[in-house]
Amino acid sequence: MLLFTTDDGNFEERYRLFYSELAPLVRLYSAQVGDTITLEAPGRSGYTRSVNVKVYGMVEFKGLERSDIAGMTSLMDLAT
Repeated sequence: MLLFTTDDGNFEERYRLFYSELAPLVRLYSAQVGDTITLEAPGRSGYTRSVNVKVYGMVEFKGLERSDIAGMTSLMDLAT
């Protein structure tokens, strides 16, 4: 709990400690690089179509944190 007790005097030390020790342990995504996930979408006929896709990496867009479409947009390669 002392890690989160910060002030101007210990901020730099706590910041360094947080990102060197704690941040690497935080899991941000449910899928990891190398996993196979299933993507589903409605087809033209109205039935759901699905495809298994291997995760090759994660992309982070800077500056879209406050955008309404930030959580609705995905990026994938053209072949997928």
